[in-house]
Amino acid sequence: MNPTRSTASITQETLTVTERPTWEQLHVWWDAMWNNPEDIRVAFSDVMPRSLPRFLESDVMLVLLTVGSDCVAGIWLHDLERVHGHVTAGWVGGWIAPPWRGVVGCAAAKLALASFQARGVQHIFAAINLANRASIALTVGQSMLGFTRVMRYPGFLPYQGTDTDCLIATWHAEDVARAKGAAARRARHVARLRAAPGGIMTTRVRQA
Repeated sequence: MNPTRSTASITQETLTVTERPTWEQLHVWWDAMWNNPEDIRVAFSDVMPRSLPRFLESDVMLVLLTVGSDCVAGIWLHDLERVHGHVTAGWVGGWIAPPWRGVVGCAAAKLALASFQARGVQHIFAAINLANRASIALTVGQSMLGFTRVMRYPGFLPYQGTDTDCLIATWHAEDVARAKGAAARRARHVARLRAAPGGIMTTRVRQA
């Protein structure tokens, strides 16, 4: 972050939305995101790919948000659902650079959600480790992203080898029942990953 630039001067109009980032932009974002192990401990489950190529191969819809040359945030949808080949639903994941967390990071996340919606995504869900209080506050805070709480799902995702309770939330309040169904499907998918040869690899530190 440029230390001479106050976050108070940043608006949604200042932020640049990049739906097709270059390899250089991708690597800058990815390397910065994995630079804080304590952050990662509660943010990303064991299902999250630990290498950029694997991440990009995992069927995601990604948006990077920048201010000048600074990467503010990377927001993506995963576990995508399609109707007639078009993505209509997905689970949101994201990372906001520490210097930009707060008002600017929230504005960046809102722009990312608007980008997904403009591309036809109608239903967006979130599963957040209950220990990740900052993400919960950002996601369900009415003055922030304003997602609707759906349920506490026991042992929904593994974090560092431990099945962990998660808060399930939905972008649109009318999607509560849909979110419950999507959560059940995702839980079955994670169970299949566990049962596959090799299972889910728990990674406590970033892989090369």
